[in-house]
Amino acid sequence: MSGAIETKEPCYCVTLVDRSWHLTRPGASMPHAFDKLDDALTFVSTDCSGAPAIVEIRAEGAYMVKQTPPRR
Repeated sequence: MSGAIETKEPCYCVTLVDRSWHLTRPGASMPHAFDKLDDALTFVSTDCSGAPAIVEIRAEGAYMVKQTPPRR
């Protein structure tokens, strides 16, 4: 987590490394690797049991912040 965002929701960091997406969970130091960004975002939704979460996405010099919607 970069510390740039202060929120109650857990914050996940997804970074494009070569051609795979590396996802770091809140409080973890070892990332999970995914072939597709959609797979990483699905993991976030599952990991936080459908509760809202913040996802920081970094790829090729771009930075984006996404909030996942709560699952109904």
